[in-house]
Amino acid sequence: MENYHSEFEKLLEEDSANIHYYHKGEKVKGRIVKIQKDFSFVDIGQKTEVAIKSEEIEGLKEGDEIEAVYLGKKNKEGYDLISRKPILFEQNLKIIEDALNKKEKIKVKLSKKANKGFLVDINGIKAYLPYSESGLKRGEEFPPAEFDVYVIRFEKKGKYPNIVVSRKDVIKEEEEKKKNEIFSLLEEGKVVKGKVVKITERGAVPLWKT
Repeated sequence: MENYHSEFEKLLEEDSANIHYYHKGEKVKGRIVKIQKDFSFVDIGQKTEVAIKSEEIEGLKEGDEIEAVYLGKKNKEGYDLISRKPILFEQNLKIIEDALNKKEKIKVKLSKKANKGFLVDINGIKAYLPYSESGLKRGEEFPPAEFDVYVIRFEKKGKYPNIVVSRKDVIKEEEEKKKNEIFSLLEEGKVVKGKVVKITERGAVPLWKT
């Protein structure tokens, strides 16, 4: 009688030799094979697919290639878990650092009021907007829900990077742009519409309609 058991073991060993076993924190690349409500499944070249939270692949579809990090733990169903969060975190850090180096504006969302300023969100990364850099005028308590800023400090240290942003120069640029638009309309003898918004000892302050 042929030794089917030893032959089967040999085939398994050969099959396993071609599989790369990932370690915690290692980057992996794979293809989304099935999207479900809570967890979706990705083929990374192992015997079974690995799982990822479906919220992390929102906007993607089955067949799309992704890069993620192997977490070294399993979900309740026993599937190994991967996450895109560390990859996206590094990518977003690079975007913020580039914005500082290139002196480019970046969009943020207001998170909450903090000590002497505000916490803002940049694609999931927290940054600090000091009150002195908020550009708020008298009577204004909070910035808008979403607005542009310049990054004025970026330090990678510890678990969380130290990021400070400013809205002051953005507001100055916006005001300068409006002023130039108004001046471009003002020609000697030309009639423009507007309304008086304030009267001072020196005269009236009009608001021009552009």
